[in-house]
Amino acid sequence: MAATDGGSCDAVAGIETAGRPEGLPRTRCAEAQFQGLKELAVDKQDEGQVIVSGDLNVDFSADRSYGYAKFPWQVFEANELPNLRSNYNLYGEKGTGSTATGTSTTSTSGSGCPHTS
Repeated sequence: MAATDGGSCDAVAGIETAGRPEGLPRTRCAEAQFQGLKELAVDKQDEGQVIVSGDLNVDFSADRSYGYAKFPWQVFEANELPNLRSNYNLYGEKGTGSTATGTSTTSTSGSGCPHTS
């Protein structure tokens, strides 16, 4: 699943440095995955479903500090969707303080991202 050569559409280690995105094809794929999860949360909000994702190897502290719009802190945590949350904050780090409730939980991986060089 994880490749380090930029040829995979899975979000893997090495897509950011200090919260800043690396200019790699896999970074663009990861950004598309994060956005896809947000779109899924919008689609499922009326059904009461809660979408939870991990960090996909983006450092929580650095991401929160830098605040890149297409990375998990902005997409999952600092948004107006009560049914979209991440589980990637570090022990001892303060999260948003928000909670989300729903009738079910949907998990997804970012499939379908076309590879571009």
